[in-house]
Amino acid sequence: MIKQTPWLQRTFKGPADPGLYPDTIERVRGIDVRIVNLIHGVSEETLRLKPGGKWSIKEQIGHLWAVDHLHITRLHELKKGVETFTPADMSNQKTDQAKFNGRPLCDLLNQLAAKRSELMDLLDTVEDEMITRSAYHERLKSQMSWHDIAHFAAEHVDHHLAVIRRLVVENL
Repeated sequence: MIKQTPWLQRTFKGPADPGLYPDTIERVRGIDVRIVNLIHGVSEETLRLKPGGKWSIKEQIGHLWAVDHLHITRLHELKKGVETFTPADMSNQKTDQAKFNGRPLCDLLNQLAAKRSELMDLLDTVEDEMITRSAYHERLKSQMSWHDIAHFAAEHVDHHLAVIRRLVVENL
């Protein structure tokens, strides 16, 4: 099987065509159903497994919730016209300290769905002139627009869903 490129080794060049925005946000919108379908019937034991000391499936889901908060923050920053985005916590303390493995799966999914709804409210109501407004993303060393953030969010979700799928398949 082809080895997945680690997230921090990826580079991002968002879509230049604003007409692709509806396609991009559709990918972001679909996470809830995709996760539920992916983990349907998976045992609680498998959901909490931490192979190699890495995040479990539950922690992957919790991490997506934590990062949605950052996407929302950055979209609000674009509305305000900031020059540089709030940086991500690259130590992932929020994920590591949240003890997602000890929480019921339904709570994690509901928490993610609520945060995703908040994100989608912003993405669905963007005004045309806002779509290309940008700010500087320090880690990526590039300007990122509203559309770029949506694209980044979609890529981030797909990355973690691929990890979850691998964990499910390896532990069936």
